[in-house]
Amino acid sequence: MQPAKNIVLGVLCVSLALAGSCSQNREKLPVAKVKDRVITLGDFEKAYLNVGPEYLPDTKDLAGLKEFLEHMIHREIMGLKADELGYDKDPYVVQGMEGFRQSGLQAAYLKVKVADKLAVTDKDLRDIYDKYGTVLEVKQILADTEDEANHVYDLLQQGHDFESACKQYSKGPDASTGGKVLDAYYGQFPTHFQDELFSKKVGEVTKPIINPYGYFVIKVINSKRPTQKPFEEVKPELEKMATTQKTSKLTFELSNQIMEKHGFQWYDDNLKIIFNAMPPDQPVDNPPNRDLEVYPLLKLAVEDMEKPVASYLDKTITVKDFSDLYDRGHFYQRPRRERRLGGLRKFLADIAMNELVVVEIESSGIEGEPEVISMLNRKREDMMISRLHVELIDEQVDVREPEIEAYYKDNQELFRREEERRFSAIVTGDRASATEAWEKLSSGADFKTVARSLSVPELAAQARVNDRLLAKGQVAEIDDHGFNIANLGDISEPFELSVGWAVVRLDEKLPERIRSYDEVQNEIRHRLKTIKGGERLDQLLSKWRQEYTVEVFDKNLKKAKLDVTASSTR
Repeated sequence: MQPAKNIVLGVLCVSLALAGSCSQNREKLPVAKVKDRVITLGDFEKAYLNVGPEYLPDTKDLAGLKEFLEHMIHREIMGLKADELGYDKDPYVVQGMEGFRQSGLQAAYLKVKVADKLAVTDKDLRDIYDKYGTVLEVKQILADTEDEANHVYDLLQQGHDFESACKQYSKGPDASTGGKVLDAYYGQFPTHFQDELFSKKVGEVTKPIINPYGYFVIKVINSKRPTQKPFEEVKPELEKMATTQKTSKLTFELSNQIMEKHGFQWYDDNLKIIFNAMPPDQPVDNPPNRDLEVYPLLKLAVEDMEKPVASYLDKTITVKDFSDLYDRGHFYQRPRRERRLGGLRKFLADIAMNELVVVEIESSGIEGEPEVISMLNRKREDMMISRLHVELIDEQVDVREPEIEAYYKDNQELFRREEERRFSAIVTGDRASATEAWEKLSSGADFKTVARSLSVPELAAQARVNDRLLAKGQVAEIDDHGFNIANLGDISEPFELSVGWAVVRLDEKLPERIRSYDEVQNEIRHRLKTIKGGERLDQLLSKWRQEYTVEVFDKNLKKAKLDVTASSTR
């Protein structure tokens, strides 16, 4: 049997895996019954194939299957007890369900509209395989509005020089040079963007394509493709890519349909008023102290306040409304100048879409679907179980200081920490930009200045390197470069990551050591509380189990199909 610590975590994860599974019950064969609740073979298979490996038994024989089934039985016992004790009326549960209802219904709505249409065909895989691994060298022109982008596109179609158009019209940071050559990797873009870009031959330009920064017109300078691996060898990767691309395409189309249906309209000239009033971007690693902010943050003219920036349904969002939303948002929610009007649109579109999807849900009748009812009931019971666990276990367990000290003394090796390093990284989309960054840094240029000029924030965030203490292996892609830097402040040569190219600076180096008692005492307290809580949970489960009739049907359990590729319950 797995440690008691994992039981409550496991049963709740199992519950999430089961949400909406009632129509998937294979042959409706019962594998267990707890009072009047039945766990079917389909429930069991779906749960087994969807929870994390840390909750799975060591073997798939009958003993292993029964060990996993115990998690599910424990969950049902706790659900029955939580219901019996009236936790459905607990304020935490009531308020939590109010919040989950909207997000849960949105997920169900998207599943019906998107996920249920995600069948991937062999043709889909072959089409992706034909472009798989392709790298385009491109230049781009960024426009704030669709009209501006269409104007640029028309000029290019008339034979206007791309570099001259870029210098004259682009809002991108590379406009003054006529556009920087960037590498575009197939598979890294939203489907609507990628389909247009990778349909172009060398020398051709795309129609305007929208993305979070604005509207792009892109010229293909060169196309490269490495020697391709056999289709069957890369098929699993192609299947993931095909599913991601179909999801992206269907979600993008659905969002556009909803916005068009409800008359969504942008007022670009008024968005520009807001953009021009926005303060300079602060570094993402140095957010301002909210207590010191002076509101309103956007200094806007009184005569502009009632101008519309977006409208839909019978609602208009004004410049003043935007200013209020901007002030209420925390630092990481607020749009940044570097994303120009695209960032303002996304900020407002996310708010509007939450409202519009609710309208769509109410008219769809999806809340009455058996699968959705099951999902909401299951979530409510999960919250009830969580409250039961807090009040009957967590709040009843105490850990004393001598216990913590004794545990630390007896388990020193558990707290050994390998050498750790902290880096600053510049992450670019191509080798040339990374080399340019390295050359500037090697000549003594300021790191932050070079980063602002050349690092791509989205890629840097995906790389997960900046300003974190890292041990070797945590971000394996940097190990051969970052952990070979000898001295603090030294710079690595450019190297390739899965998301682009990088240069890193070593900022801090901590040697291997045993962490001190002060560092780990809270961790030990939590660990001991978990152990004690698990023991108390075992006692309660044993007691509650006597109150409810529990049956296990070994004959049906033996029929479980736990091969992911063969099972239809995944």
